[in-house]
Order: sequence, then structure tokens, then C-alpha cells
Amino acid sequence: MLESNFSQGYVFSYLLKTLPILIRSPNIIVQPFFHGTSPSTHSKSALLLPMNTKDTYGIYTISTLLSILSCNYTTRLYQDLNIDEVETILLEDPHDSELVKKCFELTNKGKTALVFSIQGYGELSDLFFEWPIFIKSYRSIIHLTSNYSQELSEVKAQFRDYSIEITLDNDEGKGLVLADDDQTGFWIASGIGFGNLDTPLLSDVEEGISGRNALRIDVLEGMGEENYAQWQISHVYNVPQNWSSYDFLTLYWYGHGDGSRYVLILLCPGEKNFFFYQFEDCWKGWRKVLIPLRLPEGFHEISGVKIWKGSVGSPSLDEIKKILLKLSPQNPNLTGTWFLDRIALEKGVLAKLKVQLPKKI
Repeated sequence: MLESNFSQGYVFSYLLKTLPILIRSPNIIVQPFFHGTSPSTHSKSALLLPMNTKDTYGIYTISTLLSILSCNYTTRLYQDLNIDEVETILLEDPHDSELVKKCFELTNKGKTALVFSIQGYGELSDLFFEWPIFIKSYRSIIHLTSNYSQELSEVKAQFRDYSIEITLDNDEGKGLVLADDDQTGFWIASGIGFGNLDTPLLSDVEEGISGRNALRIDVLEGMGEENYAQWQISHVYNVPQNWSSYDFLTLYWYGHGDGSRYVLILLCPGEKNFFFYQFEDCWKGWRKVLIPLRLPEGFHEISGVKIWKGSVGSPSLDEIKKILLKLSPQNPNLTGTWFLDRIALEKGVLAKLKVQLPKKI
């Protein structure tokens, strides 16, 4: 009954999940309850609430803290007609522009605002803190990902959100092109697993971004006796290749922006030793996917592309025997058309950056 009737309320959705459990059995759970006060009917201090309270974590946390401290406080919607009666405003550092506007309005009338930063720093923090970071590039052009078209040589960024993302226009390092034009002569199409897909159809088309043409991959539903769950294309080297002197594997991929995932596998050597790099298609149109070969295992975001790296066995970059690009098992039986262009190895080019951190807040 508690779950069905009050699942979104303070006690069930927040308090019971934060209190420790003293006794747990199949039929009973015992949790201690703190001594505190509930919000009062009348108080000169009010916790200011937004009109949309779907995200209640911050509000519940502040309420619990005030109750444990036995504070005399009440709650008010920021559009309350009697809000001017309040002398002290209590609120979570908001990302709600209307709430920020109301806070300014009340403080201009002589009210006191007490701001709680429960989930990081919001707009009001910039009135009290300055955390500038200076980044200067001595050779490359800096682009902020939030405004890529702007070309900068130095950036002064507020560190409110813990991190900033920048992109550098840098010279392309010396590399080795693995496949660019006429890729149908480089890749072999096949399938893996039991599913609904036919073997991919490969063709060279002019809709590319590098060279004369790009590879088109068409995958239809299988109509024969042998159908697959994942399509794949692969290339086998007669002699193992040494890639240890390169830093990146790059490819141009035409994105659908649908969140589907694809896996690039490097067998090095044999079927029991390989690296795999899974990337997520989260953009539309041509994009250069940059895969650092020595990327630590786990999840990373490289130039806006989500990449997961893993390995099996004892793979080595100096014995690359086979390259394989395939549909991820996380989204099997996916039909459609894909475009791939210029897959290459590149060496890193260092950019000289000077970063100056704040000495004080």
C-alpha cells in the first residue's frame, strides 16, 4: 500500500532509501528514524520551491538537513502571493531561471538568501565564486565545443561545471592509409550469429568525403536459409602488420544519429587475442572517428564520440592479422545503409598548451 499510494512522496522515494537498515528479513525491515522537526505552518524562513518539482532530490535533502537541525522553517512556492512576508529565503542553487529571477527580486527588497549547493553549482554561484582557468595555445587553434565556429588562441573559462571540453585544430600527423578508394577490393562482407539479416552488399559510390569514392554497405532482411544477427566486414593480412609506431586509428563514418553501436576489432594475433573498440553513432552526416590505439580499457568520450575499449587474451599492436568492423551485439538485426570512408593510421602531433589554475577562490 505504501509503495502504490505514496511511491513519489518524501518518505518512500527519499527517506527510506537514505536511512541505514538495522534488521532485514523476508518479512520485515527495521530502520532508525532521526529526531527532528517538520516544517512549521508559520515561519519567517521559507524553503523556496519551483513550480515544477519533478526533480525533488535537492529539496528533500535540504528539508532533511533542516529537520535534523531542528530549524524553524516552512515551504513556499516562489509564486506564493504572501512570499514577501518571508525574511530568509532557503533554496537549492537553482538552474531554474524563474527561481533565480524571484531570488533576485526578493534580495533586492532586503531579504536574506541562504543557498544550498546540493547537486553542484548553479547560476547563483557565479555571483559569489570566480574560478577562472586560463588556457593558451601557442600553435593550434582552440574551439569550444559549445561554440565550435569561434576560433580562439586563449580561453578564460569558469570552472563551475567541473570540466570544459575544447577541440584543437592541429596539423595531421604522418600516417598510413589502410583503405580509401575502391574499398570493395579491401573488405570481405559476411555475417555472424543467428538472426534476420542477409549478407551485406558492398559497393563503391561517389558520396564520399575523401578521395574518389566511399564504401556503401547495404544490409537487407535475409530471405534465405542462413540469416545473421550481425553484419560485418573484414580484411585479413597475409603477413601480420606492425602498428606499434602509430597512435590513432581513424575512419570516416556517415552517422545516422540514432544511438546504434558498432564494433571495430583488431585480431592481433589469432582469434583468441584481440582489441575491440565499440563506438556509438550519435551524430548525423560525415564525421572523423578518432580511436587512440593505446586507450585505457573502459568508457571514454573522444572528440564527442562515445567509445568503449576492451581486450581478450594478450593482444599486441605489432602483430595485427585482421581488421573487422561489425554491428554491435547490443543492437542486432539492424537493417539499413551505411557509408565508410578512408580508414587510416596516424601519429600524434603534440600541441603546446599553457594552463593557469586559480590560486584562490
